[in-house]
Order: sequence, then C-alpha cells, then structure tokens
Amino acid sequence: MTLKKVTEIIPGDVLKKDVRAPNGRFLFKKHTVLTEKHILVLKSWGVLKVEVESNKKAQITPGHLDEEIRDNLDSYFPESEIKSSPMKDIYLLSKKFRKKILNTNELPLTQLKKIDSAKKIALPTRLKISPEKLVASQKELCCLPNLYQKMMDVLNDPNSSAANIGEVVSKDSSLTAKLLRIVNSPHLGLVSKVETVSRAIAILGLEHLKLLTKGIILVESFKNIPSKIINMKLFWKHSISVGLMSSLLSSQEIDLIAEKFFIMGLLHDIGKLVMLGAMPGLYLNIIMHAKEERINLHQAEQKILGFNHSDIGALLFKKWFFPPSLIEIIKTHHHPQKSDLPKEASILFIANTLAQTCFYGFSGNVFIPILSKEIMRLSGLDINCLDVVIPSFFKQIKMLEKIFLS
Repeated sequence: MTLKKVTEIIPGDVLKKDVRAPNGRFLFKKHTVLTEKHILVLKSWGVLKVEVESNKKAQITPGHLDEEIRDNLDSYFPESEIKSSPMKDIYLLSKKFRKKILNTNELPLTQLKKIDSAKKIALPTRLKISPEKLVASQKELCCLPNLYQKMMDVLNDPNSSAANIGEVVSKDSSLTAKLLRIVNSPHLGLVSKVETVSRAIAILGLEHLKLLTKGIILVESFKNIPSKIINMKLFWKHSISVGLMSSLLSSQEIDLIAEKFFIMGLLHDIGKLVMLGAMPGLYLNIIMHAKEERINLHQAEQKILGFNHSDIGALLFKKWFFPPSLIEIIKTHHHPQKSDLPKEASILFIANTLAQTCFYGFSGNVFIPILSKEIMRLSGLDINCLDVVIPSFFKQIKMLEKIFLS
C-alpha cells in the first residue's frame, strides 16, 4: 500500500480506501482501478493524495495509454491517410500531446453516447428546404441584440472618431473588459499593453476592432442557447480553439492579420446553431449518420439537406454586414480549393483540423478532417510550424476560454 500524490498516480493503480473530496463529497469506492478519467476527476475536486496499491494485471507504465483510450484516439483518424504527410505529421503530433488531450474534455464518441439513445427518425433522401428559408424560419435567433445594433451604428458612422467610438463601446463595461483582454492576449502579438478602446482602434485599425467587437457580442448572445444535442459550452470551446489556432497559424505569415483570423475561427460554425434551432431531431440524426458512415458532419449535411452549415453561416454574416472577404472564407472553409481566397480558407481549414486533433470542445463533428497536400500548399504554411503552434495553443487556450465563457 502506498500514499501517492494524485500527480504521481499511474493508470492501473487500485484505491485502497474510499475517496472523498475535501468538502466530504464521495468520489470513488475502494478497489476502483484508476484510469486517466478517474485521475482527472480527483484533480478537479482538489484531492491531493490517495492510498493505492498496484494492480499488476492492469498496470500501465508511464507514457503508455489504456488500450481502449488509445484505440479510441486512433479511430478518429482516417487510417489510410496517416501513412503520409501532412496527415502523418498531425497524427504524430496528436500522439505527442495525448496526455494533454486526455486532460481536456471527453472525446466525441463519448459525447455522442449521451444522446445516442434519442429516437431514430428516417432520414430523407434530400430535404426540400433552402438555406434562405431555414434562416428566415429562425428570426428570433438570427436577430442580433440591441447592443450589437447600437455598436454597429456608431462603428459604421463615417463621422465617428476613434474617441467617439471608444466612448460608446466603453459604456458597456463587460464588452470593454473582454475586448481589451483579447487585444492584450499573446496570440495577437501586440508589443505594448492596450488600456483603452481608442488606443485599440489606433493600433488595430477600425475595421479590425469592428470584427473583434462583433465576435464578442455574438458569442455572448448565443453561448447559452438551450440544446439537448450539443453542449453549448463545448460548442464554444471548439469555436474558441479554432479561433486561437487560426490566429497562431496566421502569425506565421507576415502579410496576414491575426485578429481577422481569430474572428473567422471563432464564428466558423455559427450556422450549426440555426440548424440546431430549426430542426433539432433531424440534425441529431444527421450527426449520427455522419458517425455511422465515418464521414465529416458537413458532408452528411450536404447529403441530406443539399447545403451545409457554412452556407448558413455565410447568409448570416451577409445579413449582419460582415466584410465580403470574411463571408467568402467562412463559406468555403471546408473546400478551400473552390474559394476565391484559397490561402485564407486553407488556413481556417487547417485550424479546424488541428483543433479537432486536440479534441478541445465539440461541435458535432466526430472524425478528423483529411488535410491534403493541396490544402497545405494553398495555405503557404510549412508543416514544421505546427511544432510551435500546438504548444502555444495549449499555453493560451484556457485564458481565452475564461475570457469568453466566464
């Protein structure tokens, strides 16, 4: 029997005694064979030490994952694609960071098990509805709050100075605080600290401040949408992670603007919210169909609906007066080769792929998208940059998550 620190527990260790949290809450009974998930729970409840005995049959040496967990992680990758770059590079990176990955949140298939018991419905060969009608059916969801309208009136007024805009934005203390925390976060790479909205405008420029402001308001407006299908906190964790990945990747190129890519990544999946609101039962079954057929979610959407969430997102952004370039990138981020802005759309595709490889959050897609050599070429990025981007991601993601979701 050994008294071990929780940080020293090895999967396969067996509890000698029942374990309770510091507040007295019962956690695990004695003789429980500990897994990575048990260890994570102990850490989250503030347990520092437990009494354990080794289980020789179940013992797993450091650096070796439980067989089921390892197989689960591997199953998210297309087996035929991980034998050559760039998917091979991404797969190897996932192996390198698996300890961090397993300490983030539950894997997609685990998420789906919670809702897989939902009543199955027959999927139509092709649902006869247009993206425009779908958006029109969700007027309440697609209408932005008064705060957004007021902000846009000021931001779009050609006679407004930076001081005028700063004064109006600063009237909302929560918005101002989030805006300044994002502007000062490391991924945007500003040298000096920004303490006022007017200073942020001077450094970033009015157009980029508009984008950041819109992004903050949109997340705040939609983050608590009730859904029994996709956990909204996990949805936004995925979105924030794609935003961060996008900005980190864009910073590898001197001619790209990190804050623009951050907002594109943050809002890239917003079309799914319309689908969840308009047809929750059908959309659940589209998710399950994608899982069963081992295809990506946007492919299942296209097959059943004739369009995908990127088309819905593009309509929303047009309605909300986003820049045409951003609308084009959002619309084509699953098919960068078809984009009028292939470089930017490819970077967003790669960011989405990396965020899913890190299993940070969950927005309905189960399997890792296939990153082709062509998309990597179009992005202009060197695959070796991922060795820098992924560690930076894990250092910064918790901070951004706290900014948006606290």
